This record gives sequence, structure tokens and C-alpha cells, in this order.
Amino acid sequence: DIIITPQDKIVINPNSVNLTLNDTIGIYSDPILDMKKDNKVETTQIGEDGMWLYPDEVYLGRTNEWTETENLIPMMSGRSSLGRNGLHVHCSAGMGSLGYKGYWRMGIRATKPILAVKDMQCCQLYYLTADGEITQTYQGYMQDLPKDELGSPLHKALTKKR
Repeated sequence: DIIITPQDKIVINPNSVNLTLNDTIGIYSDPILDMKKDNKVETTQIGEDGMWLYPDEVYLGRTNEWTETENLIPMMSGRSSLGRNGLHVHCSAGMGSLGYKGYWRMGIRATKPILAVKDMQCCQLYYLTADGEITQTYQGYMQDLPKDELGSPLHKALTKKR
């Protein structure tokens, strides 16, 4: 019911799995964001010495690992050790959906300047059991996003003709 690939950097805990931060980080280039538009994202790489993250910025990241979940509800949470250092790896939307397939996207916020390191264990996934018959699985706009798409695809849903 759970597929995670590649598995070379993950850590399996008693009730969760730690995933790692990809080295490509996105930053919105416009100072004002419009949720109905595809806001431009500039990307940069986390170097061998890391990358400084600063308050008042939303950094867009993703996991190195692709996950697929059938018959379970995936949940993503930030790691407590990062949170105690003032780094929040997702501002909202930690709940996945039955049938989700993809990389986990994160809106990363720093409360103080902090050095982020590529491939660091950045989040953990845990799974809830679905109750009852599963009649529908996730087919939304987050499904199967390309590796390099870091910005929010919310504009697709907001501008969709009904």
C-alpha cells in the first residue's frame, strides 16, 4: 500500500518515515502574489555548504522521494527537531489523499536565519487507515506534478471553467 522511491536516504521510524529535502529551492520572484495566476518562481540550488533561509520569505521545496499510497491516508508533518530550530517545512496542508502519487511539496518558513542543508531529513510521513469502502481516490491538480514544478498550482483550480 506504500511505495517510496528511492529509499537510500529515508529513515523508517516506529510510526513514521523521514523524507529528505531536494537541493532545488524555489522563491517567488514577485513581491505580491495573485492566487489566480501562475506566479513566477525562480529556482536556486542548495550548495555543498548549505543555503541560508531568512524570515519573511516563503521557500518552495520538495522531497527527494516520490511516494504512492493506496488504501491509506498519508500525512506529512515537520520534524520536531527542525521546528525547535525555527524551521517550518510546511505552513499548511499536511494531509495527503488516498491514491496520491508524487513528490511532497513544501512551503518552508524560517523564523530566524537558518542554514538549510540539501538532503537533510526535512519531514515525516505517517499514515492513517481509511474506514469503510474506498470509492474514490485523489485525481486533483497536485497528482503527478513534474519534479521541477515548485509553485502552487492553485490557479488551475481557481480559473477552471465550471
